Amino acid sequence: MKKLSLLFIVSLFWQIGFTQLSLTNQGNGVVLVDYGASTDYSLYDPQGDTQIYLYLWINADQTTPNLSATYNDDWNDTAGLIVLNYDNNAQKFTGTIDFNTHNFSGEGLVPQNTQINDFNLILRNQAGDRQSTDLSAANYGFQATTIVGMTEIKASEIIHFAQGKLFLNPDYISDNVELQLFDMSGKMVLNQKMNSYSYDLGQFKNAVYIVKVIINHQKFAVLKIAG
Repeated sequence: MKKLSLLFIVSLFWQIGFTQLSLTNQGNGVVLVDYGASTDYSLYDPQGDTQIYLYLWINADQTTPNLSATYNDDWNDTAGLIVLNYDNNAQKFTGTIDFNTHNFSGEGLVPQNTQINDFNLILRNQAGDRQSTDLSAANYGFQATTIVGMTEIKASEIIHFAQGKLFLNPDYISDNVELQLFDMSGKMVLNQKMNSYSYDLGQFKNAVYIVKVIINHQKFAVLKIAG
């Protein structure tokens, strides 16, 4: 009876933990992040914010083969942090960590063919004055994933910007194209699939933005535009 009770408690704790934060391996170095389902904010309270920032680091012994050093984000560079956006329909925060393109401050990209067995993260606000404790990804459903590596190509090969619209090269129209838009403070203002030849940015005010386009989690390009 004691063993059954203990297993029940462990199972209940496991489910509660995943309600707060869920890290799901999508394969090839891509991890889906969900936080706050059922308005469970016990790890970190967003206090009405519609975005949560993830500070990441990977210790050298958390990979196979071991990394040459610990890979850290820059706490003060919000443009380099992963952003979770609140999804009104799902009623939770969602986002994606793509370790193929995530550039760690100083250390750069994780080497191709590296298997990530675990990593660490902190949930925080944009200002960095509110945060969770240090969290281990393995405690929230993360399973080992291997970096396939990505190639950065010229933006002109993928997209061009004209008259307030982004236009996709027709060669990529049938591919999995992810469009991300950042303002100059580093805040992600758009993160979605691009399923058509063009995307109208008219909803965004006149300002300078950084556009990142990812193709099939294999190629990516970065472009600065004036909206």
